[in-house]
Amino acid sequence: MNYPKISIILPVFNAKKHIKKCIETLLNQTLQEIEIIAVLDCPTDGTAEIILEYAKKDKRIIIVQNKHNLHIGESRNIGLLHARGEYIGFSDHDDFRDLTMYETLYNTAKENCLDIVFSPCRHISLNNGNIIQHNSFNFSNYKELQNYCLKDLIGNGNNERKESLFINIQGCIYRNEFIKQNHIKFVNTKEITPEDVIFQIDTFSKSNKIKIINNAFYYHVSHSSNEGRKSSYKDIQKRCLGLKYIYNNPKTNYFKESFYINVQKQFLNFLAQTLVPFPSIFKFFHHRSILKSCDFCSEAFTSKRLLHDKKGIKRLVRNFLFFSLR
Repeated sequence: MNYPKISIILPVFNAKKHIKKCIETLLNQTLQEIEIIAVLDCPTDGTAEIILEYAKKDKRIIIVQNKHNLHIGESRNIGLLHARGEYIGFSDHDDFRDLTMYETLYNTAKENCLDIVFSPCRHISLNNGNIIQHNSFNFSNYKELQNYCLKDLIGNGNNERKESLFINIQGCIYRNEFIKQNHIKFVNTKEITPEDVIFQIDTFSKSNKIKIINNAFYYHVSHSSNEGRKSSYKDIQKRCLGLKYIYNNPKTNYFKESFYINVQKQFLNFLAQTLVPFPSIFKFFHHRSILKSCDFCSEAFTSKRLLHDKKGIKRLVRNFLFFSLR
């Protein structure tokens, strides 16, 4: 039996407007030895019917149907169980990519005996029907690439950036045997977020056989229905559990200060949202109580760690929020 070179795991929910472009830029890859594992997570808008029609025409599409809605994390885990490819990639149901993406990533992985090949994503915003392309970052080679990536992920970009450079798993491929040997999987996104950051930390923690490709092949489409924009995804309890998961990763011990910066950024943002644009004292103290219940909260909010990256009234507000969590 010939096994595919890459298995691409595609959780599918309601994406009727975008799914055709997503599927076609997978089927028409210059690397033809792939399989597309479409995990149908109980879509209700006709997306499943579109996928099933494609599957009738191309046997490389493997259909897996969830009995009930499992959300992103568990749907990807089901895809991992079915993946037969030498390497594994991930796609969101509303995104697309250049047709040379997987051939380039696979050849790089094989030539260098790698566990992980990373390439940045281009972020596209659908704004009043127009497509706005945002520039991807330029990455220079670092001698200690694994540590650089982990510090950036654990610190969520640290104080230099709003978020990590290495969040997007969709621009990566991972060696299947490496994933299985290390029992790496996604968290349940009905309980914990963000699953992509946690997955990246888990994978980068386990291997230094990593290479970065500067070319951006993958196009992440931003629109009002993105899962990452929903309040249920950004729920304070889920994010606290996500930070706790990262805190308990053994590698975080080497980057504690970066982790504390991440905690400060996220926790201060949660509190700020209770005051702007419509102040709610009840919500403020409720959020404060949840945040302070985290074991690492008191460690993150000590005077020596106060970051003064704001000016004027913004600094005063930041200081107030900071000391309310001490």
